[in-house]
Amino acid sequence: MATRKSISCRCAAVSVGFAASSSSPPAPSSTSNSMSGGDKFDVPDVSDDTTLPALPMLPSMRTASPRLASSRLAFSLDFLAACFMRNVARHFTRCSGVPHSSWCLQRLQPPPGWKGHSKGVTSVAVFPSGDRVVSGSLDRTLKLWNASTGECLATWKGHSNDVSSVAVFPSGDRVVSGSTDKTLKLWDAWDRSRGNCLATWKGHSDNVVSVAVFPSGDRVVSGSWDNTLKLWDARDRSTGNCLATWKGHSTYVNSVAVFPSGDRVVSGSDDETLKLWDASTGNCLATWKVHLNGVNSVAVFPSGDRVVSGSEDKTLMLWDVSTDECLATWKGHSNDVSSVAVFPSGDRVVSGSHDKTLKLWGAASQT
Repeated sequence: MATRKSISCRCAAVSVGFAASSSSPPAPSSTSNSMSGGDKFDVPDVSDDTTLPALPMLPSMRTASPRLASSRLAFSLDFLAACFMRNVARHFTRCSGVPHSSWCLQRLQPPPGWKGHSKGVTSVAVFPSGDRVVSGSLDRTLKLWNASTGECLATWKGHSNDVSSVAVFPSGDRVVSGSTDKTLKLWDAWDRSRGNCLATWKGHSDNVVSVAVFPSGDRVVSGSWDNTLKLWDARDRSTGNCLATWKGHSTYVNSVAVFPSGDRVVSGSDDETLKLWDASTGNCLATWKVHLNGVNSVAVFPSGDRVVSGSEDKTLMLWDVSTDECLATWKGHSNDVSSVAVFPSGDRVVSGSHDKTLKLWGAASQT
């Protein structure tokens, strides 16, 4: 059994005894708070886009008297409130987890949305150029968006049921989608008038819920509720030749992700496991089972040495690919973790949950 380390993400409070640095308290400003014992600390102004300042270094709560501890807690809350009021336009606030381990991010005030779909949006993907976004929806359509203005550039129709997953090719010229109509569709990303469907790939016997494109752009992998993964030849635009079917999961495959090297694929399933696959042979290289419920989402780090998973057990888990070890378990969500993604820098992970929050986790120290 893999070793588990529980990393708690405490989003309701900030430890008063912890500060990001040991420097002296911030310089005085217009707002201040007095503490028992005559200690006075000033709340710094953090207007505009300046970084959130560290809490002043204070003695440990465990060594303080009840009255002093209460005063310190009141001060920390006042401090955070002042910081929040001056930074509300930034949409997010940070709350501490274990020092130097993980941080979580909660959305407070969302920016204006891009409207156009008539039903729920199930999947989004960003183009390599960063200028466009594609979305898939329960309304059976894909929409192409201008990432700067939010303008809907095109609506692509063709699926006969919900669009469950979308992915963009590295070249930015094509998009692939998976649907509960059991098919994948390949789209011309430059055809903004009607969205030319280049091919429809059939082979799965149940909902296609996850698709991913290889870095080379020559193959696509899909995950389905028929318990299988399928590998597709993306160079064949007419029929989308199915190169292989990988079997091993005992129930629904919910998520697939390709390694940056293109030599391996990882999948997450309702059978509570992740599986690592050899992309050339289709052999299952490893099965990771520590989650206590279905795995909804998987993502690979840019370095290719780690994988992160999100589960219906409300946790994220960090995996070492070389040792098959679970490096950490991140707790903080109060409902299913539905989606995870890794930042290009590899030092952070973002998660989305049915508890209506996003959380940002620090992954740099987890080795």
